[in-house]
Amino acid sequence: MKKRIVSMLVAALMLTNQCSVVMAEELFTDISDSGNELLVEGTDFVPQEETNTETEDILSAEEVSASPDDYVFESEEEILTEDVMIQEESLFAEDENFNDIEDEIIVEEIQESEEDPMLLEAEEPEETQEPDEVIEEEEVDEIADDILETEEEPELVGGSTMSTATRMYFGSSYSGSITSSTTSQYYKLVLSSSGRVTMNATAYMQYIYYYLYDVNGNRIDYWSVYWDSAAGKSVREYKLDLTAGTYYWGVVRYSSYYTGSYRMSAEFTSAGESFTRNDNLMETSNGISLDTTYKGQIAKNDEKDFYRFNLSTSGKLKLNMTAYMEYVYYYLYDAKGNRIDYWSVYWDRTTGKSVKTIEIDLSGGTYYLGVARYASYYTGNYLFKLSLETLPRSWITKLVDIGSGGVRIYWKQLTGGVDGYQIRWSTDSTFKSGVKTASYTDRNNAARENLSVGRTYYIGVRTYVIRNSKKVYSKWSNTKSIYLSRTLQGTSIWNAENNYGKIKVNWYSVSGVDGYQLRYAKNSDFTGAKTASFSGSSRTVVWRSYFSTYYTWYVSIRAYKTAYDGTRYYSRWSPARRVY
Repeated sequence: MKKRIVSMLVAALMLTNQCSVVMAEELFTDISDSGNELLVEGTDFVPQEETNTETEDILSAEEVSASPDDYVFESEEEILTEDVMIQEESLFAEDENFNDIEDEIIVEEIQESEEDPMLLEAEEPEETQEPDEVIEEEEVDEIADDILETEEEPELVGGSTMSTATRMYFGSSYSGSITSSTTSQYYKLVLSSSGRVTMNATAYMQYIYYYLYDVNGNRIDYWSVYWDSAAGKSVREYKLDLTAGTYYWGVVRYSSYYTGSYRMSAEFTSAGESFTRNDNLMETSNGISLDTTYKGQIAKNDEKDFYRFNLSTSGKLKLNMTAYMEYVYYYLYDAKGNRIDYWSVYWDRTTGKSVKTIEIDLSGGTYYLGVARYASYYTGNYLFKLSLETLPRSWITKLVDIGSGGVRIYWKQLTGGVDGYQIRWSTDSTFKSGVKTASYTDRNNAARENLSVGRTYYIGVRTYVIRNSKKVYSKWSNTKSIYLSRTLQGTSIWNAENNYGKIKVNWYSVSGVDGYQLRYAKNSDFTGAKTASFSGSSRTVVWRSYFSTYYTWYVSIRAYKTAYDGTRYYSRWSPARRVY
């Protein structure tokens, strides 16, 4: 119907020489821009003069001054009355004489009027001419089509409140105006996943505010913008990293002095996060595995992320971290939430990212990795991968029964990379009970005594490094076992006396030993005792050391045997004897 009305007016205007082509184009443009048909009242299509008593459908001053965007037209059914439709059909009736049509069509021309310059007056045509040629209906339709093709889509304007906000779709353009009465306009953004919204905003006014709100109307951020006075506009691009959800974008007047139009569009890029659940607390952290790449995002409304991982063994943890934001923090916590260490990282401005490799020695257990923003305006995506390099491992090379419940343990001594070794032994092969340990540095063997003869012992070794005053251990070596059957026979003292400041000791000789060791002290538990060794099979020794006759002394003795490597193995100490 719209095309039919335009076609009608095209035919009418081309049949008269009283209207210039410029006026016709302006009239068609007004019709096209309005997006609806002219409102016509009555059956006559003739504008009246001021003195004419017939009614005329003219635009009031307010209607003429209103912009096409602000003008609201009625539907076709309300616009076209039955009489107008009859008149439309009569215009294209086959009649050889077009003068009857010309008599009914008067082209309006804008006249200057002191009383009301917006009123339109009709002017009588000076002369009527026959048309040079007859316009066919098909030609009229073609011209109407050309006019309609120039019609623009209606602009999408924001709502005046959040509750009436206009849904903003990515990839589409939106525009509106801030006026003395329209102080703000709002648009609704819906994000199905976390990601980056790139908002392009152009404002043709000196000052303007932009606001970003969450679904509950809480302000996330805002921007106060001043234009480029030379260009007469402000152009801004905002990169907004946000979590999934609904948001509102507000265009707000700076003050009543600053009004004008604006245009906006938005694009969206998903962050591709590995997890969608809330991970802002250790209690809600996501579990991760070693040697797997994970992706995350720090957003304007998501300041930190936590991840939980387990180490089945000790070793050097390597964290490969890449962040596409200017500043970022990385934190490492133990299972109890105690911070082990943290790192502040700044990006390479040329590449637009930071690449950080962190290495730290850790024991087996549960840990938390935290990624946090430096400030609210430093947001973006990141990715990371954890791997574990275990510490060098040693192993047991030999176990020797040295007799009398003693064993000498030999292990592989490593050249660098470790600070020491820890030995463990137990009569329980699973090491769940009766486990004892001892640590050594810079050596490859150690003797353990006072073990039980006639029992099997299980022994293992592991390496360690010292980091932050704590020992970090490697995995335990494979276990070796030994049955202790040899007993180095001991001896006992049968006589001990003070011989004028010298002590004389007699003991029983033992076969198969290389010598004896004596000890003496002023107490029976031999605290601070002194010792002396004697080789051979001597049975009587006179100590030449001076003994005070004012004290009671205690002496004890044991036998020893020297192994092939020079190591001396001892029997148990004999019961103490008192010397007065």
